[in-house]
Amino acid sequence: MLVDDHHLIRAGIRQLLESAPNIRIVAEAECGEQAIEKVRATPNQIDIAVVDVEMPGMSAQQLIQLLLQQNPPVRSVVLTGSGDESFPSKLLTNGAYSYVTKSCDSQHVVKAIEKAMRNERYLSPDVAKKLAFKVLHHSVDAGSSEESPFDRLSVREKQCLLLLVQEQGIKEIAQSLDINPKTINTYRYRIFQKLNLNSDVELIRLAVRYKLIDKKE
Repeated sequence: MLVDDHHLIRAGIRQLLESAPNIRIVAEAECGEQAIEKVRATPNQIDIAVVDVEMPGMSAQQLIQLLLQQNPPVRSVVLTGSGDESFPSKLLTNGAYSYVTKSCDSQHVVKAIEKAMRNERYLSPDVAKKLAFKVLHHSVDAGSSEESPFDRLSVREKQCLLLLVQEQGIKEIAQSLDINPKTINTYRYRIFQKLNLNSDVELIRLAVRYKLIDKKE
């Protein structure tokens, strides 16, 4: 389901997603209230809602929470033109599965939806790049005296790490950070060395442990 108050934007997103395999648009809405009505009117048909941040009426945060309360729950992918860094953390904390900006390549919109369908989180590279240091700085449980292993990394290594745990490829990360792929491989080697890891699986487990990412069952 597409939820955006601008008809032309919905039309553009619809055109993009109609060419993607395994994605079918079954409903559209201009606001949060209408989105809830569409979900209730078409039970068991809507799995994912692509939601804009700024809409009239109900806030995106309220809509995301209400969609999760539906039976079955509807997972939200936020697609927005807002560059405000506070939005991703707030919405992801309150139930959004993915956060993608409208300025990113179309492939990231499709990937965000596919990830949400697998109950996984996703940030587009431009968002991940902005949030890398902030997210990693708060990666330890509140009230815990345990030191985060991510503190051993440089800022650039932290940026690279956040994109790695989003399961992005070396070429994607290089493009996002505007760095040569060989340099990304060097950063990856340093990350594994500093964190005493031997595989991507171990990296994902460590990221989940410190709440850098949230793997939902």
